Amino acid sequence: SRQMTLGEPTDDAREISFALRGLLDSIKPAMAIRLIGVTIGRLTKGEAQVELFDTDRRRGELLSAMDSINDRFGSFTLTWGALADDREPSGVISPAWRPVGVKRIDVK
Repeated sequence: SRQMTLGEPTDDAREISFALRGLLDSIKPAMAIRLIGVTIGRLTKGEAQVELFDTDRRRGELLSAMDSINDRFGSFTLTWGALADDREPSGVISPAWRPVGVKRIDVK
């Protein structure tokens, strides 16, 4: 059993997800993992605090907009690219993408 406590309160799903991935990466299981449970506790009502820098306010607005879209269209309709897919790239570049020249492929 492993647990972690974040240093600061957060409502940022991205921050929570990165913390969970870090915790999972810190263990080296001898067998496949069959079940993982996550518990989030000590919840409080969100309170606004005036920030010194505008970036925190803008990030909060972005997270609120993402939550609204996901509430309306379903979970993970909109998410962070870093959380979307954790697979290693295949190392093969698609023929549809070219660094220079023609980028359109006509299929007959």
